[in-house]
Amino acid sequence: MPYILRFDPGAGIIGANDINLTVEDSWSPVVSTTGNDVIETMPIAIHGNSDDNQAASLRELHRLQDSVLFFNEETSAGIGSIVWLVWQTEGETNARRRLVKSLDIAFDNSLWFTCGHGEVASELRVILTMRVAPWWEATTSNFYTQSGLYPTGDTFNYGAPGGDAPGRVDEIRLSGHVYTGATDLVKFWYGFRSERKHGAIANFITRWEIEDGAGGTDTAAVTEAGASPDMSANNCLETTFATDATMIKRGYVILDNVTANYTDNYGRFVVLLRAKVDAATTATARIDYAIYENVAIIDGTLLEGQFLTFSNTSWQMYDTGLVVQIPAGNARIQDAVDVARLCGFNLYARRDVGAGSLFLDCLILIPIDEYFMHWESTVPFTGTPTADGRFHIYVAPDDTDGFIYAELGLAQIMSVEPATIEGLGLPYTDSIVCVAAVDYQDRNVVNNSLQINLTAYERYKSLRGAG
Repeated sequence: MPYILRFDPGAGIIGANDINLTVEDSWSPVVSTTGNDVIETMPIAIHGNSDDNQAASLRELHRLQDSVLFFNEETSAGIGSIVWLVWQTEGETNARRRLVKSLDIAFDNSLWFTCGHGEVASELRVILTMRVAPWWEATTSNFYTQSGLYPTGDTFNYGAPGGDAPGRVDEIRLSGHVYTGATDLVKFWYGFRSERKHGAIANFITRWEIEDGAGGTDTAAVTEAGASPDMSANNCLETTFATDATMIKRGYVILDNVTANYTDNYGRFVVLLRAKVDAATTATARIDYAIYENVAIIDGTLLEGQFLTFSNTSWQMYDTGLVVQIPAGNARIQDAVDVARLCGFNLYARRDVGAGSLFLDCLILIPIDEYFMHWESTVPFTGTPTADGRFHIYVAPDDTDGFIYAELGLAQIMSVEPATIEGLGLPYTDSIVCVAAVDYQDRNVVNNSLQINLTAYERYKSLRGAG
């Protein structure tokens, strides 16, 4: 029994009509298991009561060929050049589509033309060879939103988005901060983590309170305004440099200090640091990833972070330069739990200028082993301040991305710098969480409520069904 498929051309394609195809039942759809594009070979039949009628159908296919080529070869091609292969079995509730990235057409045999005998061929037999996206995606998107988030590694649980392949994020929008104008340098991080690959989301700790570890020379836990909250009154670690201002170890924090649910916190992470200094003080710090050996020290440095300079009296978010794995090795080894609980961070610091203190608040671990997005501005934004700056990351159907900053009310585009996106796509099963960390220059305010809106398309390896 033949299959009925449809090409859905973009609105900008000349003669943009849906093309329905009868595909021979010898076609075997290819299922991607690696996330790479696949090649589909389809024998099809084009019916018509005249050569001109059949030629008209072929011209539509050739226009699609041209559009596919243009979209994939020309960066100026817009969404109007997109060509989708749409498929829905007769008893299937929902259709799905696959992005076409190349399209070759070959005639199957000599019965594709009349040949001057006065008899019109009953059908044109053609073979389509296509390079298509690895997965089928839903033809409509889902929308998720969450407000009241904090910019210090807060989490947003999306539940189960659905599908059976990594989904495509169409847009992430961050809003809610107060944009004050010319000094705004903006940066933010999104990490997605699922129970499909990791442990219980409810037990995942993304914010490691440094004061939960131990202080070293001239360093102790204190209460400081604006620090992220903790279970105890002491909410950050202060280094006074009272006896030694050189670069020495000032303390440490390990996984065992922040949670007893070790296996639920396995993974790979970008490590951020929230810190500030007293007025007229400049300090330098470095965070190292290490193995805790005994109650007195952290031994066995695995990775050294980059040197960070602090001269701001407001809390800010800094990238430590660390990309770490917990446990430090293979999570499948027998004693991984013991190794993981001993993984931690050494804190080194010195004072360069002034007589004040360095305040280290918390480490933010952004998961990167499933899907990760990061963006930061390279120049300060300018313009009229507004109460609500909005930031957007858009992802195209071919998984390329673009970034636009729009100022609410004026819709003023401030930047189109691309974001960094890593991973195959949005996790699709069980429960997933988004970890967000945001920094606006001079103000990483712990209780500055943010809102995240996410629009995403579910994706499928083959049939979609009623999903």
